[in-house]
Amino acid sequence: ASSLAVQCGILVDSLRSADALVREAATLALWEMAATESGQVAIREAGGLCLIVRELPGIAAAKALRRLACDVDNEDAIREAGGIEALVSVVDDAHAPADAREAACGALQNLASKENERNQTAIRACGGLEALAVLAAGGDQWPRSTR
Repeated sequence: ASSLAVQCGILVDSLRSADALVREAATLALWEMAATESGQVAIREAGGLCLIVRELPGIAAAKALRRLACDVDNEDAIREAGGIEALVSVVDDAHAPADAREAACGALQNLASKENERNQTAIRACGGLEALAVLAAGGDQWPRSTR
């Protein structure tokens, strides 16, 4: 196995920890790894997508999913892991951190690519359009960070 795959496997295994701080650190590291196409593939192949979804509404999880949703093969896998419903819940939660809500919006945008009608349907079915519209109405409260 490649060094990247080994590192990714260790981080994904850390997402199974009972310690929230260990999971958060692993999620942050996976977010960094997801900056590259090879990292996005390695995370999917290591089974990390569903574990990252479980870390929502955390900021690192939302940011990681935004990056991971840039990979066409990850789009369906994130939906199948319950990611769309979880991301919509973050967007819809007025008490969630603003950075997490913003990253969740970005992830939903990436998941709703023109070619992915299943994800578009799933976003509509779980109230995603309404949640995004409500959030957009208060758009002046957005943080300016895009990472």
